Amino acid sequence: MISLDQNCHPLWDVYPKLHALAARGIRVVQYIEDFDTAFTAVGAVSNAPLRLAKERFYRSGGADWGAALFYNEFLGRLPTEIRAWEPYTGMKTDVLARHLGVSVDDLYDRHSPGDNWQLIGPSYLNGDTRRHHTIGDLMLFDETFEHARRLFDHLAREDMERCFPESHSREAAGRFCSMLWSSLIEMGAVRSPTLTDFYLGLADDAFVYNYFGQTTTPSGFAVNHVTGSQKHHYQNGIEFIRGSELPGIGVDSPVLSLFLTHYERAAALYNQAVVETHPGLRTLDIAAGELPFFGVYEHDGHKVRSPMFLQGDVVRIADMEFRVRDGRLSGEELDRAGVTQLPGKAIVLVLQLRTGPHADRLALPYHGSSYMPTAYRFQRLLCDAGLLDAASVKPVVRVRLRFLDRLRDVHTTIALPPHLADAMGKSELPACELGKHWADVQTDARERLAQLADPAGRSRWMHTALPDVTRDLADLDRRRRALAAANEKDPQLRDIWKQIKPLQQRQLAALVQQIDRDWQLKDLGYYDSRGAIWPWCLALGGEEFYNQVIRQADVYEENA
Repeated sequence: MISLDQNCHPLWDVYPKLHALAARGIRVVQYIEDFDTAFTAVGAVSNAPLRLAKERFYRSGGADWGAALFYNEFLGRLPTEIRAWEPYTGMKTDVLARHLGVSVDDLYDRHSPGDNWQLIGPSYLNGDTRRHHTIGDLMLFDETFEHARRLFDHLAREDMERCFPESHSREAAGRFCSMLWSSLIEMGAVRSPTLTDFYLGLADDAFVYNYFGQTTTPSGFAVNHVTGSQKHHYQNGIEFIRGSELPGIGVDSPVLSLFLTHYERAAALYNQAVVETHPGLRTLDIAAGELPFFGVYEHDGHKVRSPMFLQGDVVRIADMEFRVRDGRLSGEELDRAGVTQLPGKAIVLVLQLRTGPHADRLALPYHGSSYMPTAYRFQRLLCDAGLLDAASVKPVVRVRLRFLDRLRDVHTTIALPPHLADAMGKSELPACELGKHWADVQTDARERLAQLADPAGRSRWMHTALPDVTRDLADLDRRRRALAAANEKDPQLRDIWKQIKPLQQRQLAALVQQIDRDWQLKDLGYYDSRGAIWPWCLALGGEEFYNQVIRQADVYEENA
């Protein structure tokens, strides 16, 4: 079985996923990707420095995204695209902002950021929009060391110490972060290490030994890492390998061949899948021959990726051109040009990995990859069109940790983020109390949002949530109508409007606050299997609780 992740450090859910698979005797090869875009920042100029910032959207529709190094705060907010609220406010976003007396930018600044600290910066190499930085291009000490130090030894540590106030919890979380910091320091012995080298080093026995005083993971299975072409084979283990060693994303990919042979049909089906399931994604520019693939190669000493275009029988990657012969590219020609991988975009990559001579089952966490509905729709469309044999596609295997449900078994005190504190009616409580009620909180939020999406339901909510304001507005409206009926130019009308406006603004502000809270609560289940599950479990109940979560995880195949 294979697994891929760029944010491949123990403050992310990749380790619990692997431990749960290994605990069931499933051998997993974990690829630390170095062909995906490492980060991006909206509006960043070519020489803007890298920085840590919270993930968010902007009024332009763009978003900052750091795929290579990030940490989600404990049960924290997820980033919000404010335009998604329009069905619940009953007005366009610019109108909403105007009625609230703020700018659209202010609205995004206030409500869009999530609680995911991420490394962001200019995606393009030296401002060249044809070439994107990849994680394999990031040097640890020259570029990312201080950011990793701040993330591990400050932001993550401070978050866990705040959310787990009991002394034993703070000690466990602090020790975990200290081990990460120690591993980071030890990388100084490696000459010019990359961020990928650091992640491979974390996967080595050293980190596990430092924390647990043993050379096995909590699930009892060995962890090894692989560098270069050296392979370590063993039973019931986890293998860490660079993404550059990932097979199946080269010239022999059947999905790539499909696009090179039947471009118009395949591209149209790709766009159909996007429109039907994820309209926020960008469709392919078929007129330009845009392919849903990238070429990965070195340029001026940097490892970058560039979009691919098919023009006639020639594939263009930046300023390089390659001839298509019988639906295939020449591996020799790509090698001479230094092109090492041809990975697909997210929708295509998950299909690319599960088809062809190197196909294998793909392990994903529960709630992992928001693109899967689109990927599955694309897969079905290809099969229906006779372009793909459904039987040839390996399944996706989901790992569901049920972390929130398992909280019922621990009584450790937790401090809640504001949106959860409002819902639970207290800022601190035993973890078991949240474990018992989180699903009801999520259901209530979803039902309330459904109510607010209906104008009549929205009006009922206003009456219930703000009865005094609603009554005063109704009284003022009756007075306004009576005066207008008698004299449309009555000077008292102006005074009434002056009284109405702040009340309407207060009512609307309360509505936005409710939508904001419910928008976060409706997705509370995200943390069922995502986030820093390993250190969170250790802070809540120690190694025993973590092992319990791992042993009781659900592992199942998912149908397209």
